[in-house]
Amino acid sequence: MWNKRIAYIALTIICLCSLNGCKSLRDLPQQKKERDLLRSLIDNNQGLTQMEAKCSFQYNNLKVNGLLSVGENSVYASLQPLLGIESHRVYADQQLIQFVDRSQRVYISDSLQQIPLPLELPISLGMKILRGVLCHQMISPWGTKLLPESCQYSFDEKQQLTLTCQGPYDTEWSYFIDEMGDFTRLNISRKGEALVWINYLDFENIGSVRVPTGIRFSDPTTRIGDTQGRFGNINIWYKEIYLDRTPKSALTIPSNYSPIDIPILLQSLNLL
Repeated sequence: MWNKRIAYIALTIICLCSLNGCKSLRDLPQQKKERDLLRSLIDNNQGLTQMEAKCSFQYNNLKVNGLLSVGENSVYASLQPLLGIESHRVYADQQLIQFVDRSQRVYISDSLQQIPLPLELPISLGMKILRGVLCHQMISPWGTKLLPESCQYSFDEKQQLTLTCQGPYDTEWSYFIDEMGDFTRLNISRKGEALVWINYLDFENIGSVRVPTGIRFSDPTTRIGDTQGRFGNINIWYKEIYLDRTPKSALTIPSNYSPIDIPILLQSLNLL
């Protein structure tokens, strides 16, 4: 079954390679066949709708084990740096952000409106994009499924397909599909300046779905010794992925924990 899919994708790419240059599908309404070929590639890279994964998180040089749970409208992460003992827990949906630091016995439970999202994205849109990225979905800059009609496309010398579309706040989103048909990278830029690179690494099959076992978030503007206001590099490595588990819900805060403000947390993480 998988070999047939690879053969189909390879044939699709060969057909698309016969098209010259970078063309806008908006300008080619008569080329239904081209749109259908691109749509099939996008459909084959729609990732997971929800998942739970044992994983490791790496922030620059710091690496810890943990758990990640992604639901239809929520993201949950638990950090377990030593022998499976939890140190921090985070939960966010389209309205709420929660953070628990077990070592310091402090917490945050507040409206997500208090978080300064990058690119000034609306809160609900930012959450849709985050969960789409974690689940390896080719999600559009508007939080919906990417459509070929909204993109321009081109091929490089390695026969890698690039789909490019315009996003909010003068951003440009570029999606890269390799010669095997895998969605491997998302680059976001604004007015020619790179903002974030997202790379998907080491693919495997889970049932009928092909997913990466690693995600790398990179801030291309970060310089050695200068991380003020930048997140540097974040890697997430999926060790075990489960598709049949109920997504984690909002946190229960221990009564003996003290509240802290979001700006204080961000400042302690060197993000303000």
